[in-house]
Amino acid sequence: MLSIKEFCELHDACDAGREWALAKCKTMADVWATAPPGWLVWVATRQGVVDDQTLRLFAVFCDRSEATPEELTAARSAADAAWSASRDAAWGAAWDAAWAAWDAARAALAARDAASAAAWDLQATWLRENCLPNFLTGGE
Repeated sequence: MLSIKEFCELHDACDAGREWALAKCKTMADVWATAPPGWLVWVATRQGVVDDQTLRLFAVFCDRSEATPEELTAARSAADAAWSASRDAAWGAAWDAAWAAWDAARAALAARDAASAAAWDLQATWLRENCLPNFLTGGE
């Protein structure tokens, strides 16, 4: 079974992920159980961690849980409109309107980020509930 350090070196983990795992976890099982959602998805998709069939099932799950094209378009449009309104209002004399538009832009961007975080959380939950990575079974 690979140590955390060996796993990170083998798969060229980013510095932040490597530092987090080495500081917070003793084994790869700890990493699997506690990694932030985005990092868990990264671990799960490294070659040899889970079998190909499980990766295909995960891909189907991710595809089915994505926002619809209409939802993505609406989120982009709201963010673009709010950003344009804040820019345009900033050039005018109505500073109050500019700040309100700026706040609306920030709120739209925060909503987009929250939706993205929710998707990562769903994906991490699916992985933890449906996958037994090879490093937990001695396969890697």
